[in-house]
Amino acid sequence: MKTSTLFTIVLLCFSWISLSAQTEKGSMLIGGTAGFSSSKQGELKSTDITFAPMLAVFIIDQLAVGGEIGIGFSKAEFLNEEDKATSFGFAPMVRYYINGSGNIRAFGHGTFRWASVKFDEQDAQSGIGFGAALGVDFFINNHVAIEAALGYDNFKISDAEEGTGTFGLNLGVVAFIGGGN
Repeated sequence: MKTSTLFTIVLLCFSWISLSAQTEKGSMLIGGTAGFSSSKQGELKSTDITFAPMLAVFIIDQLAVGGEIGIGFSKAEFLNEEDKATSFGFAPMVRYYINGSGNIRAFGHGTFRWASVKFDEQDAQSGIGFGAALGVDFFINNHVAIEAALGYDNFKISDAEEGTGTFGLNLGVVAFIGGGN
């Protein structure tokens, strides 16, 4: 009985050591999210589906800098008329892990993005925006985590009078490469 308890404690200690190296300087974060959101701006109601693959490098322990590519599909209703849109964009990003060890790690994530949006029969238009999120990574092994992030995004097309604010939940999978493991 005592031997199995000691073995379990030693195993947990080694597990913590290997996981704590994942957010060290020089490690890479590869992954992405998929999201569903709903927003409202005056009489405009919108439903969006997004995909955002990302790549980042830890420049110091727990702080990663990189980029995301965003792909989105949208359906909007305005005064009982329906419009569909597709978007493609790039967003430099920064992510900071609040706790650098353990099987569950919380983070703050920020982006600034440029995107091109094409509505049904119109020419594509570009715009800029920013996003901020708080999330959690749930590690399923030493290198892979399931991710959930709750965030806010604001985006404004160049010639629009107002931007669109969106609050939503993104789910994804991330892999940690490097860091001595």
